[in-house]
Amino acid sequence: MNNLLPLAAVFIILLTLHIILKSKHPLLKPIINILSGNASLIITWLFSANFGIIVPLNIASIAISSLLGMPGVISMLTLNLILK
Repeated sequence: MNNLLPLAAVFIILLTLHIILKSKHPLLKPIINILSGNASLIITWLFSANFGIIVPLNIASIAISSLLGMPGVISMLTLNLILK
């Protein structure tokens, strides 16, 4: 069981690299994903106080929004609502 986690991580990394390198613009797509994720995090941070939801701007939330993009921000909002 302990050997499955590193194997799964390598598989996910290779699959991600395959998808990125297969696209026509392999450098542009991740940059757009990072920018859109961080822009959605900032917009959410600016307007979330009006709705009683607080998503803090810290290293973890910026890393999640940079790596996962908008789905990461939506996941943080969903977790915030569930765990509140």
